[in-house]
Amino acid sequence: MTVLRAAFARGRRRPGFRLVQYAVQPDHLHFLVEAEDKKGLSEGVRGLCVRIARHLNAELGRAGKVFAERYHARALTSPREVRSVLAYVLLQERRHAAITARQPRTGNLADPDWVERTLDTAWHKLQRLGEWGYPFPQDDEGNVYRANLRGPDYMHFMRRRALRSGVRIFDHHPALELLGDGSAVVGASGVDRQGGRSWQVRAGAVVLATGGCAFGERMLGAAALTGDGYLMAAEAGAVLSGMEFSSQYATAPKPSALNKGLPFAWASFFREDGSRLETEGK
Repeated sequence: MTVLRAAFARGRRRPGFRLVQYAVQPDHLHFLVEAEDKKGLSEGVRGLCVRIARHLNAELGRAGKVFAERYHARALTSPREVRSVLAYVLLQERRHAAITARQPRTGNLADPDWVERTLDTAWHKLQRLGEWGYPFPQDDEGNVYRANLRGPDYMHFMRRRALRSGVRIFDHHPALELLGDGSAVVGASGVDRQGGRSWQVRAGAVVLATGGCAFGERMLGAAALTGDGYLMAAEAGAVLSGMEFSSQYATAPKPSALNKGLPFAWASFFREDGSRLETEGK
């Protein structure tokens, strides 16, 4: 961090560009900057990256390229956006401390870098949903509350957006197999349940987003999660990691199927003899 701070200090300001805040992640950096125009932004970030590369190479005794990709920029168009991003950047150390504090609960089996990356990605995707117009609820003070999503509302919102973008959606067309050419996945095939016909799609890229596996589980909406995505991936040669730690046994009031954890955060639980179960922090 000392090396990076030195690079930030030397490259933080130039004509038409100013580095306001930064956050260091395991595999990337976040910058909050001010720039007069696109040219000032481009030259400022490029100059900053050059200084970072020089400092790191000198410290590590190496030479060559440091950044694998070009930077990605997002313009902040309102005070609320600036406030949200500034809070995100400034709370990086607190988030890292929270991950470290919770690591023992995983038996030290979780990978902190992956946890950090997952949280980082989730934050950015939630911001993107807000930019797209997703109707997040607001608290009593009018601040947007983005802690969780309602599944049906979210799926309906994303379906409408996909259709407006020109995506063709095939309902009741379950996929049964990924197609390969010997070196990569190039499509998928399945069956049209209503027409009784088979289908096949060839594509330059295939995204497997079938969800998890909870077949036989009485949890809300999970009765049909048969794990077909896992099976298709394994048949295509994918290696599954951490599956032995994927089981979740959540609390569900008898005889309901509601085992989502958030509603129970405000509940009190008691044994049959009336004694209270201590659940704080668990």
